[in-house]
Parts: sequence; structure tokens; C-alpha cells
Amino acid sequence: MTAELTVVVDLVPTLVRRALSDVLVLPPTVFDDATPLADYGLDSISAIDLTVRLEEVFDLRIPHRDIGRLVTVDRIVAYIHKLDD
Repeated sequence: MTAELTVVVDLVPTLVRRALSDVLVLPPTVFDDATPLADYGLDSISAIDLTVRLEEVFDLRIPHRDIGRLVTVDRIVAYIHKLDD
């Protein structure tokens, strides 16, 4: 992996936390990688808002059927990496 690619890969969790912060109005540092986002107040409406935000940040499309998979920071990061492969 090149140094440039490593930097981009390392940014994904930070950008995911920022998107969560925007949607849930919580500091980005509060989000644990493995804690269910519902524990932070993510519900079906805010999940759609988060999906739209992630699509904007990462310039990708997330099908509605996949929204239910995005339940932790780790799962979102893995999902984004998988789309990028």
C-alpha cells in the first residue's frame, strides 16, 4: 500500500465520525468503533440523513437495502472500503 493510499484509508473513520457528528449533533470523538449507532440516538430517520451525508462525503451511492447494515462505525468503514475495491 502506498503512503498516499494509506493516508486516504486512515481518513475514512475520521470522515465517518464527522458525518455522524453532523447528523446526531454529538462530538466526533464520542463514537466508539463497535458501539451500535442506535446507542447514540440513530433512528430510521437519522439513518437516512446519515446515508445522504456519507454519499456526499465519499461521492458514492448507498442502496436503501444496505442502510440496515450500517450499524457501527466499523461496519460503515468496512462497507465504504468494500465499495472502493
